[in-house]
Amino acid sequence: MHWIFRLLSAVVLAIPVIFVVGAARAPVPAGSKLLFAAGFVVLIAIWTWVVMRPSRFEISADALTLVFPTWSRTMLRSSITSVRLLDRNALKGELGRAIRVGVGGLFGTFGLLWTTKRGWVSVYVTAMDPWVFVEREGGRALLLSPSDPEAFVSAWSSVS
Repeated sequence: MHWIFRLLSAVVLAIPVIFVVGAARAPVPAGSKLLFAAGFVVLIAIWTWVVMRPSRFEISADALTLVFPTWSRTMLRSSITSVRLLDRNALKGELGRAIRVGVGGLFGTFGLLWTTKRGWVSVYVTAMDPWVFVEREGGRALLLSPSDPEAFVSAWSSVS
């Protein structure tokens, strides 16, 4: 995970601690609200870690699988038209301007991007650059950040 995502995650995860300390010092009605807010932030963090954040990407002869802690998403190789590296400049040229819908900062960026050039793109990113761009026929494109993007693209090209 890139240092910026580690920093943002630390800030978000400090919020419940601050709320609990504040609840201990606050009068009962306000303290209860702070405890509720702390619990809500903790639930969001757990949901993000378990449901939104892929733990790995698997390449096989017939598919690409995004493996999450509690589920997986498989795309057949026949539906994937290209897998390539994009750096920051190429990404902007490829997608245009983008607006994120989903998680942004807590353990990475996960969810959807609405882009001016490509429409909706699914994004599962924990690194800043380079990324892997997966184009699909009849489905949303994907923006991924495997631990070694160059090796990922090479592995995709060599597996048949």
